[in-house]
Amino acid sequence: MPGTGSFPEDDPLSMGIVGMHGTGYGNLAISNCDVMLAVGTRFDDRLTGDIETFAPDAEIAHVDIDPAEISKNVEADYPLIGDAARVLGQLDDAMPGTPDAEAWLEQCDTWKEEYPLDYEAPEDEPLKPQYVVETYDEVTPEDTIVCAGVGQHQMWAWQYWTWTEPRTWVTSHGLGTMGYAVPSAIGAKIAAPDQEVVSFDGDGSFLMTAQGLSVAVRENLDLVIVVLNNEAVGMVRQWQDGFYGGRRMASEYPWIPEFDKIAEAFGAKGFRLEETDEVEETIQAAREYDGPAVIDAIIDPGENVYPMVPSGGDNAKFALNERHLEGL
Repeated sequence: MPGTGSFPEDDPLSMGIVGMHGTGYGNLAISNCDVMLAVGTRFDDRLTGDIETFAPDAEIAHVDIDPAEISKNVEADYPLIGDAARVLGQLDDAMPGTPDAEAWLEQCDTWKEEYPLDYEAPEDEPLKPQYVVETYDEVTPEDTIVCAGVGQHQMWAWQYWTWTEPRTWVTSHGLGTMGYAVPSAIGAKIAAPDQEVVSFDGDGSFLMTAQGLSVAVRENLDLVIVVLNNEAVGMVRQWQDGFYGGRRMASEYPWIPEFDKIAEAFGAKGFRLEETDEVEETIQAAREYDGPAVIDAIIDPGENVYPMVPSGGDNAKFALNERHLEGL
């Protein structure tokens, strides 16, 4: 996640994100490549899944400024220790020419066609969180800073925002810090006052640090917080359903406050969003408000994050829905 935006996802060569909730085509590329150039990654378990099945036929060239990271998790065939920019420049100078990759690129395009990152949105079902993220992305500048807490909303934001600029994805990454969205949005806006800031949060995460709105209002910070509200600690519920026989414990709320009204009580502007045909209008109204705004987006409580590779699984065996997950 920390590398998000370092390569533009609208480039034809981009395979998106990989790992536990990566794209199907990205995970297939990882699993079938014969050479991998890994720059600055620590090869964490959310990326690799089972180490034994991770890029099984690839020779690994690992670039990192910290020698301790080399071969810590994945054995490097070519350890390249140094500053990333300098090492990449040296590699570029050393390349005798462009490799013959036409067949590989055609295969990657085929995987993109077979396993697109998409979702179903029937008109008779509740609001889909992916659509909220996509729509927000479409109406904002490319250098918009996106913050997130931890959970399903974080993954939907990561998956369905098209990242084209570095340092525009602000989240707690592997630390998994719930409640991160509100304070990080405040910090981002203070650090980059000329850039637009939106923070995607979940209802469980937002309840931990909603009091930060008082700072945003006091400082008159022009930012928007979108609460993707499914009345649950959604990722916990998804794992309980997927891996623990649907035995749910402390992951659903029988009652939850109205976050738009909480925003108003703090002095921010509150919006309530329930209908798909109101998404763009509501987003634009929140963006145009001069000061902090909160959108309480009431999303489909049954929506889950896919694709998904079970923890410690094989990246090439990803689930696209709950039925697939049961078979892994």
